[in-house]
Amino acid sequence: MPTIFFAHGYRFFFYSNEGQEPIHVHVENADGVGKWWVVPHVKYVSGQGLSAKQCRIVTDIIERRRPEIIDAWNNHFGK
Repeated sequence: MPTIFFAHGYRFFFYSNEGQEPIHVHVENADGVGKWWVVPHVKYVSGQGLSAKQCRIVTDIIERRRPEIIDAWNNHFGK
């Protein structure tokens, strides 16, 4: 589970066996976990324990750091 970065108490990561899916990122903190598509646009997919406000905060972080997430994905999965 490579960690991409930590921000505002959240860990942003992906699983090494998910390279066949579109680019996405998993996010967790003490309250819960979630999954967001990164392409073609940032979109919350699923999760549990995160509030609507937390999901908005995470979505904003992903949008700001989208290029970094895409680069990390491509570097890890060799695309």
